[in-house]
Amino acid sequence: MLDPVQDVRRFENDLATEFASNAECRSVQFVHFSDPKENSKVASNAMQKQHYNLSLDFSPGARKQQWKMLSSSNGAFTQGEGGPQEIVKKVCFIVNEQGAKLAN
Repeated sequence: MLDPVQDVRRFENDLATEFASNAECRSVQFVHFSDPKENSKVASNAMQKQHYNLSLDFSPGARKQQWKMLSSSNGAFTQGEGGPQEIVKKVCFIVNEQGAKLAN
């Protein structure tokens, strides 16, 4: 059995792989940002533009994970549960505005 740190890293890697390999996500830039103290120029640049914050409520060992996403442009909040493939499919669908227009 993996320890919790290894489990979350594996999930993050699986999620990044799904973003990179899903054709519906070709216009989405996935930037991993885990710590506000982290000095990442890529993350800083991304935060200056319209973006979505995706966060996971990771539960070690669970097949499905809870996720939440907030739009910087209009405060629209979405959430769900799933494995990497399910999460990426929904996230890219929302980010590419293929569903309903959300506004708060």
